[in-house]
Amino acid sequence: MKFRADLVSGHIASGYDENDLIEIYDYANDIYDEYVQMEVILSGARIYPESEELAQRRAFFLYTTLSMTEGAVNIALNHKGETALWEILLLLVKHPPMEESIKEMNSIVDTFTDFDDETIIQLVDACVELELYDWLKENRELIKKRCLYPDTFLYELSQVADGKRDYEFGISVLEELTMLEPFNSVYWHMLSQQYVNNDDYNNALQAIDYALAIDPKSTNMLVTKAQILYDMNQDREKARSMMREVLLEDPDNALANHTLAAMLALDGNTEGALAIIRNYLKEHPGDKEAIDHLLTIGNREVDNEELNRYFKSGALSTEQEWVAWADTFYQR
Repeated sequence: MKFRADLVSGHIASGYDENDLIEIYDYANDIYDEYVQMEVILSGARIYPESEELAQRRAFFLYTTLSMTEGAVNIALNHKGETALWEILLLLVKHPPMEESIKEMNSIVDTFTDFDDETIIQLVDACVELELYDWLKENRELIKKRCLYPDTFLYELSQVADGKRDYEFGISVLEELTMLEPFNSVYWHMLSQQYVNNDDYNNALQAIDYALAIDPKSTNMLVTKAQILYDMNQDREKARSMMREVLLEDPDNALANHTLAAMLALDGNTEGALAIIRNYLKEHPGDKEAIDHLLTIGNREVDNEELNRYFKSGALSTEQEWVAWADTFYQR
């Protein structure tokens, strides 16, 4: 935030050491802040032109974000054979057939060790882009041995498994991750959600209880527990009560508003659900999911006003986006 404030105020960001810039870049990458990433790249090239780690990030940013393949290749070729990260970039740029990709990825894993966080993140992303998910699963243990921080690899692997809807494998990865980091509530929460995806509600409830034991005030985790209780039909009144308690503490919590409205609608309390949605939309007219709920269960004449407000907010900018959204209702 200090780096961003300096940029906005017009100061040239020169009071940061190399490690500062690397950490700022990596955090900006985690939260998809491309503006800060770009400014770090420019500042790093000016202040620390010899920095290997900043050069690596510059090359990947050129390739992945700016689609400047030639520029990325020119940087990478100057470092060919030095680190796994440079070899991963060159493999991405070449994008060979699967058989050759597997051969080159095997070579990278056999040749290099001590993968840092950035290397493992880019390796997993490259496997996704090159359609090497099966290879990634098969070489899970070998790659993990190469990592300075195995938890980073397991986290990234769990995200890919979730995207592939490979829930049983994702559960096995997250179970290992929670054993490795037993006091990380986020990992227990992720495991709980993966159990839900696999229709294993008993284990999901146990995992979310572990998460809440570590972080009892987390609203997102309380919402997840309420959803599990509701879906298990174990204690629906308790589930609704938990949502109301969350909203008393945090009335603008989108997830809690949506969840309680959905529970009430499923219980047949349509007016109660609509009251929550309409009240929420007074302060958040651009929330697409809330509009979705409203159009699904509400009164078409009454709720046209909310749809018009949403339209005027410019949340969806192209005709294609509106047609795709309308088609979801048509399909219902």
